[in-house]
Amino acid sequence: MLPYIGRRLLATIPVMAVVAVVVFSLLRLAAGDPAAIIAGDNATSQDVAAIRARLGLDRPLAEQFTIWVGRVVRGDFGESFFFKKQVSELILDRVEPTLALSVCTLVLTIALAVPLGVLAAWRRGSWIDRSVMGFSVLGFSVPVFVIGYVSRAPACWRSSTPTTCVPRAPRGWASCRCCCATCCATPPSPSSPSSASASRC
Repeated sequence: MLPYIGRRLLATIPVMAVVAVVVFSLLRLAAGDPAAIIAGDNATSQDVAAIRARLGLDRPLAEQFTIWVGRVVRGDFGESFFFKKQVSELILDRVEPTLALSVCTLVLTIALAVPLGVLAAWRRGSWIDRSVMGFSVLGFSVPVFVIGYVSRAPACWRSSTPTTCVPRAPRGWASCRCCCATCCATPPSPSSPSSASASRC
């Protein structure tokens, strides 16, 4: 088992190398000059040249790729020009909600799928089996955002602000995350008064 896992892990190295080359090439061959975009419309050619030198865009592509890979390996993903923060900080801010939603979704999926699968196998060929099969096919066929809207509708009807998807639940970690896993498939409206609290979920 361990040799198989080791071979599979080693097989990911060339794949990651090819993906890195393709992603870097697409970014560098895209239309537009990143330095000119960062500098703005009122920037002079000297300002653009200074930004290009600071970002290393005036170096050969091979050297740029080497520097980029070295920084990625060290965990330095650069700075987001949109948020004006380090990309690593933005990723860390979203790790906890992502893991929480993933775990809650996995738990809910297992809690529904295993009993339904056992029931369908027990009543094989009956209307229960066909109903479970139809429900499964429907779940795979319907887009996720449609299921999210339908799932959050009852909670939004009970809420005083229908534009949000956070029902009146305790502020505990588990209740908040599991609530969002079941009824928060879409983010709240930015203009909603409770957007600040909803963004935590």
